[in-house]
Amino acid sequence: MITKTSFISVVLMMLFFSFNAYSQETTNYRTVVYSNLPVPFTMRVGEEKILSFPEDVQWSIPRELTGIVSGEAVAGNVYLTSSTPFETTRFHFRGIDSTQHYIFDITASESGEKTALRVLTQSTSSRTSADTSSHDANQSTSRFSTSRKRMGMAEVIRAVYQDIYAPDRLLDSSTHLSSKTFENPPTYTRMIPGHDVIAIPFSQWWTTDGMYATALHITNNEPYTIRIDPRKLRSSPDWVAFSSIANELHPAKQYGDRMIAVVITRQSFTDISDWMK
Repeated sequence: MITKTSFISVVLMMLFFSFNAYSQETTNYRTVVYSNLPVPFTMRVGEEKILSFPEDVQWSIPRELTGIVSGEAVAGNVYLTSSTPFETTRFHFRGIDSTQHYIFDITASESGEKTALRVLTQSTSSRTSADTSSHDANQSTSRFSTSRKRMGMAEVIRAVYQDIYAPDRLLDSSTHLSSKTFENPPTYTRMIPGHDVIAIPFSQWWTTDGMYATALHITNNEPYTIRIDPRKLRSSPDWVAFSSIANELHPAKQYGDRMIAVVITRQSFTDISDWMK
């Protein structure tokens, strides 16, 4: 006979192992060094895949895949999802700062890659190797290390999400982010124009070069679904990037009516966002 206590224990164990598997999968990257040759990449149908570039990129969905592939680019990461299989199709990405062109031959199938793809250039590959050696020589260096001149937005966002979601046993105490929680956080009601949506900050992190990352609880109070388009959010010149795992809020009081998002700014979020209250 299964008692209530044992049933709860089983459920908790299932949730723990499911979360652990999810955390490991989302941080599992295959790294390639781009050498001006098309990079083959196979997506798994119905699963979001990440292409992580060393810089912000511009891109568009090939015309023949309109309605089949969806995606968005945030802080150097391109998030792609395919609803159905498709044959090898060429995708073009262009670096905003460097004008470097990246060419991918992407296919979608039911048995595509489970790993995300991290793209490096010859120069970033050399810098990454040097950073790795520096870290191995000094394990006490923090994640926002002063040994690096600048931490990229993608690194900041990835580190913040790990701090929010990863189990404590997977976090190295010597590399924890410098952070603070908001004891009496303000409420913002004007982040998404024309909609009754509330955003409340709950934690903030910062880097040694003055970059701030703020985690927000966002809640939809409208009876309809709201798609989150970072380009249409109310922001200020000090906003650098916006990142969320989901790209839409479901109707109020339904599953998915809330999300966690991360905003990267050049000043403390609460110092530059009073006008959104």
